[in-house]
Amino acid sequence: MKTLITAAAALAASAFSAAPAVAQTPDRTVVVRFADLDLSTRAGQASLDRRLASAVTYLCGTPSAADPDGRRTVRACRTDLHAAIAPQRAAALATARVEIALSR
Repeated sequence: MKTLITAAAALAASAFSAAPAVAQTPDRTVVVRFADLDLSTRAGQASLDRRLASAVTYLCGTPSAADPDGRRTVRACRTDLHAAIAPQRAAALATARVEIALSR
């Protein structure tokens, strides 16, 4: 099944599939699956982005409105995770485009 790494590991992709992968923070792991999505469409990409955003929120947590330091920490965590997943997201989208090109 296709999966997307949402942290600091590499996406193993071929022209037809991506290997299962795991996302981690020191104490949590999240796997974001996307085999059911058509990443060649905007709707599929938007669904993937929502799934990734949910995983990032889960991994980084939600700060108290009364805790400015906590908000900064969570914001930094989210920024770091989004930066970490950007290359893997791009690779997944590129693989989707390759699959379409090969299917013609």
